[in-house]
Amino acid sequence: EVSSLSQVELVAVETDLAKFVLERGRLSARMPGASGSLHVGAAGSDALVQVRDKAAFSLLRDDFGKLALAVTEGDVSLSAQQQSVHVGPGEQSIVPVGRPPLRPVHIPSSLFLKVAHLGPSTLNRRMTELGGEASPGAAVYVNGVSAQTDDAGRFSVRLPLREGKNELHVLAQDALGRSQQQQLPAVMVDTQPPKLRGKTVW
Repeated sequence: EVSSLSQVELVAVETDLAKFVLERGRLSARMPGASGSLHVGAAGSDALVQVRDKAAFSLLRDDFGKLALAVTEGDVSLSAQQQSVHVGPGEQSIVPVGRPPLRPVHIPSSLFLKVAHLGPSTLNRRMTELGGEASPGAAVYVNGVSAQTDDAGRFSVRLPLREGKNELHVLAQDALGRSQQQQLPAVMVDTQPPKLRGKTVW
């Protein structure tokens, strides 16, 4: 299963092996049993998911290249940077960009999202800052634009604004496809200088 707006490349389908590459977005897969192997790689990374027995998992790649693997059934091997971990049912692991997989941890029972607007509600410039925290491994989007998160799920983003009223909408999605949204109070932008009124006496 491939989520909307995701991109997946089918590399090979053989009698006992199927290979895919996740370009962006989210992919879920289920192996019915020991009938072959499934390999899923990630574009621009040496990260590789390998399944040889009955298993079910989901893989999420954000726009910066970070991967999150969540396993709901069976045992899945995840490797990157010449290191590998085995992720069991109810566990997830994250592959930060250019680093090996993090130690598997239990999948959070719910998706967490907390956001704070770091500036005033009325601005005279067309830029503001948002900061917050989401569940580790979740992909975060601010007004549809990806926000880069660290290993703990923290993020900070400078957001361009337009003249007038600007809505601030934040969306987080995890590897299992769960999503959480937060709507912040709108920000008003007024960059026009005030009109001066006065009387000159000669």
